[in-house]
Amino acid sequence: MDEQYLKPVSGQDKKVKCCLCCAKGPVTLSCSLDRTAFCCGETLKLKSIIDNQGEEAVKLKVRLLQYCEFFVERGVLGVTKEVQHLVLEYKGETVVPNERQDTCANLRIPTVPTTTMGVCRLAQIYYTLVACLEFDKSGDDLQINFPITIGTVPFRIPNSNLQPHIGYGPYSQDKMAR
Repeated sequence: MDEQYLKPVSGQDKKVKCCLCCAKGPVTLSCSLDRTAFCCGETLKLKSIIDNQGEEAVKLKVRLLQYCEFFVERGVLGVTKEVQHLVLEYKGETVVPNERQDTCANLRIPTVPTTTMGVCRLAQIYYTLVACLEFDKSGDDLQINFPITIGTVPFRIPNSNLQPHIGYGPYSQDKMAR
């Protein structure tokens, strides 16, 4: 696995509402992931800090989206189609005005096809983790996007002495002796 997938990533978005010449309190969303590559069944750990100094209550919403792009070559231009699927969704608790909340969401990756960017020229599959804050009254939102890679080989620490334990039942030994 490349080192780029094992690096932590973080993002931040901030919104300040204005009414004529006076600015209201800011609302800030900061999120971080410890890595960006996962296998099906692994747990994705999203740490988020919500600082709501505004006048509206906000709610954290996290979605894992799958994008499928299909390419068909027809003459000079060709045809492209993109389809988006919701794979996973998490909704956090409401954060009232003038409150700060630290959240750690553990999201289990369901069984989905692996990321196939640059593997096939006819179809590509890729994933994006979208963390957003939804405002209760105005309907505005803050949004942070993280590209996620879904693979088939789980992460293993290099030069680790821990080997996976594979157990064999007593029946397999009897069959091998014959």
